[in-house]
This record gives sequence, C-alpha cells and structure tokens, in this order.
Amino acid sequence: MARTSDFAQHLVFYTKRRWFGYEVALAVQLSTAADILLKANRHAAAESLLREALRIPAPSDDWRTCALQSMLGAALTGQARYAEAEAHLREGYDGMAERADANIRPLPQDLRAAAQRLVEFYTTTHRPDELAKWQAVANDSRQVE
Repeated sequence: MARTSDFAQHLVFYTKRRWFGYEVALAVQLSTAADILLKANRHAAAESLLREALRIPAPSDDWRTCALQSMLGAALTGQARYAEAEAHLREGYDGMAERADANIRPLPQDLRAAAQRLVEFYTTTHRPDELAKWQAVANDSRQVE
C-alpha cells in the first residue's frame, strides 16, 4: 500500500510541475492519482486530490467533472461520510448519464464505474430498495458498449 501511495504522490508532484498552466491535463492526472488512492483505500488523500481537481475550471458540459463528483462520493463513502457522499454519487452518475449521447461523452466503462459506486454505497448503507435499483442500472450499463 505504501508504494501505491508514494506513486500517487509522485504523480501529483510531477504533474503539477510539468503541467503548470495546463489545467485540463492537471485535472486528468489528479483524477488518475485519486483513482489509485481509492483502490488503495486511501480515501482522505483521494478526497483532497478530487476536490482540487474539481476547483479547476471546466466547460459546463464536460462529463469528466461528473466523473470526478462520482469519485468524490466514493472517497466520502470510504470515510463513512454517507450524507455528503450520496449527493456526489447521484450527481456524478446523473450528469454522466445526461451526457451519454453528447459528441464528447463518457466511455461505457466510466458510466459503469459510476453506477457501481452507487451499488457499493447502497450496499454499505444497507438500503436494499435503492441497492436493487442501482444493481439493475449497473447491470444494464454493463451491456452498453
């Protein structure tokens, strides 16, 4: 785990030096590092990077902002901050789903990942009605290619 976290920290440090002034590239690299941290169960560190990425201005129709919201929801879920997490997870998924037919749209695997984060949230919070709904959505989005 320590090596994974070290890699994520080096990635962020290098990215900030290399991409200074290139905000979109910085946001992408911050989300990559946050994803690494989420997989290593370093939720607080991931939250920090995701909030930084969300502060970077982006076009209002950019689906990546919605993906960052969803990832932030996962980071908050990992910290048992459920009330705050649910809003980010739902806004993230809904925003990505709204942009599914746009010219620049989320990849199917990104939409699946957002749906799966909601499944994990409702599993963790023991809400079977919502869990069943989101399992169906996640299974349906797995078939979209």
